[in-house]
Amino acid sequence: GGKHSFYVEFTFNERGKQTLDGINAFSSFPFGFFTRFKRIDTKATFIVFPELKKGELLEHQFKYGYPFQDRTSFGFGLNEEIVSLRDYVHGDPLRLIHWKLSAKTSDLIVKNLRSSTEGSIIIDFDRMQMGDIEERLKYATYAIFEAKNKKIPVGLKLKGRIFEPTLSKAKILEMLKELALYEA
Repeated sequence: GGKHSFYVEFTFNERGKQTLDGINAFSSFPFGFFTRFKRIDTKATFIVFPELKKGELLEHQFKYGYPFQDRTSFGFGLNEEIVSLRDYVHGDPLRLIHWKLSAKTSDLIVKNLRSSTEGSIIIDFDRMQMGDIEERLKYATYAIFEAKNKKIPVGLKLKGRIFEPTLSKAKILEMLKELALYEA
């Protein structure tokens, strides 16, 4: 009659929007004498990212990348010069919250800092020459994860749309969703 939480891992065969229509739960309690079975009716929708495939894309982007012409941009940044203030968006780093102003207004306010795109990369999906579309999606997804893990601001150019280089988890998640839903 109690509740129990547990971790469930699913593997999907393709990227994009996927739906889970229910779960079959099995238990061999007590002592493995018999197996109990219960169907848990639940409906959940997920966005499945492309498979990660290691490639030379990150190194290629550093050599021949698609940098912004203007080396200074305004938005999420790493340097300490405050350019403007804005409302908090889920995923913004806590260190960017302007605590004094947030306490006065009772809303979370975030500092936009001047950032240099020096050392950042933009993955230009439209100009990638490696493999078919699915292969390019796998390489681009891997490159975004690698850049994020190495704390390198990463951006994406996809279908003429440019996502500026960033380290923001929310913005990186937005890029990954775009890749997952590409022509799906």
